[in-house]
Amino acid sequence: MMVALSAPAALDAQDSPARRLGNIVGVALDEYGKGVDASGAIVLQLEYDEAVAFLDDAFALAARVDDARSAPLVALVGRLRSHVARRAPPSDLSAIHAEFVALLGPDASLDYPTQPVDVAEGRALYEMRCASCHGDRGAGDGFAAVGMDPAPPAFADRRLMADVTPALMYRVVSVGIRGTAMGGFPDLTPAQRWAVVTYVTTLRSTAADVMRGRALLAEHCVLCADSLPPTGHTFGWLAERHDQQLRAALAVGDASLGLDAQHPVRGPDADAVVAALRAEPRVIAVPVRTPAVVAADVLAMLDRALESARAGESHASDLAFDAYVAFEPLESQVRTRDPGLVALLESQFADFRGAVAARDITGATSARARIASGLPPLVDLASRPATGWGAFLESLLIIVREGFEAILILGAVIAFLVRTGNQARVREVWFGAGAGLLASVALAVVLRTALANAPASREVIEGATMLLAVGVLFSVSYWLLTKVEVAKWKAFITAQVGAALTSSRATALAVVAFLAVFREGAETALFYQALLARGPQVVPPVLGGFAVGALLLVVVWIGIQRFGLRLPLRAFFGTTSAMLYALAFIFMGKGLRELQEGSALSITPLEHGPYVGWLGIFPSVETLLGQGVLVALALVALWRTVWVGARASALVVPRGAEAEHGG
Repeated sequence: MMVALSAPAALDAQDSPARRLGNIVGVALDEYGKGVDASGAIVLQLEYDEAVAFLDDAFALAARVDDARSAPLVALVGRLRSHVARRAPPSDLSAIHAEFVALLGPDASLDYPTQPVDVAEGRALYEMRCASCHGDRGAGDGFAAVGMDPAPPAFADRRLMADVTPALMYRVVSVGIRGTAMGGFPDLTPAQRWAVVTYVTTLRSTAADVMRGRALLAEHCVLCADSLPPTGHTFGWLAERHDQQLRAALAVGDASLGLDAQHPVRGPDADAVVAALRAEPRVIAVPVRTPAVVAADVLAMLDRALESARAGESHASDLAFDAYVAFEPLESQVRTRDPGLVALLESQFADFRGAVAARDITGATSARARIASGLPPLVDLASRPATGWGAFLESLLIIVREGFEAILILGAVIAFLVRTGNQARVREVWFGAGAGLLASVALAVVLRTALANAPASREVIEGATMLLAVGVLFSVSYWLLTKVEVAKWKAFITAQVGAALTSSRATALAVVAFLAVFREGAETALFYQALLARGPQVVPPVLGGFAVGALLLVVVWIGIQRFGLRLPLRAFFGTTSAMLYALAFIFMGKGLRELQEGSALSITPLEHGPYVGWLGIFPSVETLLGQGVLVALALVALWRTVWVGARASALVVPRGAEAEHGG
């Protein structure tokens, strides 16, 4: 147990709910193992009570994990609580915890450092955050410790800290302990937390102990001269073991520590070696995650999901989604270079997950084969170094591709307003476009920071935005369709004396402008962030590509405006209505597909269903059903406008005819 003063627990926002959940459950089970013996009897009431409190927190937190793991995580934590409530032997919880860790995946692991730990920074942080309670030298005698219940532990006491692992200390530093003055340190990075923990482990030894331990290792460690340190000297191995375990390993000459079994180390010598190991845990550099390595890992994860599906395991679909999450970093490197290839692979990942969820092993195997054939060209693109011309062309294509669709919609809306004499309403469209631009920049920042670790967050947000756009685009498309006939338009204008458009219609057009910009803006900003992250050498070509692309868009804008002004009235309304409806149709399919890729919507694949990516047509029941509803609504709109409207017009007798017949 650890106690310290720190920032309020409300600041626990840096770690994701899943990561925080893994830390809390880890601390809870460690405390339970200390508080309850092998027979289930309580030996330390405080530790048992803390385990209960931690699991209560974990149970509430499991429901906040915002993906498909939430429900099974709640069930597993519930089982742990039940075992703890009836004081089951700690060993009985091991199998449940293993299942919990497997389901949580990477979020259950600790963020071990990849660079040497800065112990000096750890000392500075300790003095600023911890010394007031734990004392300057870890004796538990800080000025704030007076009257504190429970008292802060003395880190310098070897006996007290003999069974506390650095991993447990890291988890406690991350989440704190409820009901005590020990709050978590969510504002510290993982590297800073490890620095504090590493410094704390040095408080129970002296500099002389460390020097003597180094000399003993030089004498007894037969593997220390190798290029790689022995496993027992590495950060992760040491972090998972407490001092008692290290002394036991030294006493038997454990090969993990590089020792000769014929010369065990015991007593004070063992204490000195432990001090040396704690003072300088070796950080092994993480292998470079090349695109080829990422692709190999993705294929391995797909194979595990496929094996799980063949075995009929319920979490096979979660494993399939994890494979897509692992693919996302590779996808982001290539999306600007070949968006078509990325879109195709995204669709194939969705097909794979849908087939796995449906227990369609044949379909899943086929989708896995398609992904395997599509990854090599993706890896090749991701592995190519950025060149000046390459960055220029990517920048040019991004702004033109993403901006063209927005300009197309804005141009049609503004041309419509000008064509119908409602120039005063144009500013409302520009207000909507400006709001969309600001919102897209804000969303790009959120996606890059707060949601950076949320799986497939971009897909879910894009999908929701597209579906919102569908409703607005279809509504405006239908309204324009009803004004195709010149007579109807003149009647409408007459009815709108003194007003350009109804306020609701003006609002709808402003929303169209907002969504047109917002739909593309955030993704464009993220693309440029990815381009500029390649280094300062690409900044000039990226800016040049942006400038040339923006100039091309201005030319397109002028062309759309002039073309729109010269269109005959009937052709103008019909063309604009058809274009907006086509965009609504595409957005419907792509929006639902994005939600499927983000695991926010189920996938029911159709083995021989149609696939036309650029039209948003994908072989799944959900996407085709959504587009089918839109087609049905369009047919109803045409029927009401063309057939019913024509019959109504035929029944109207012109006033001139009435006069001729003496009416």
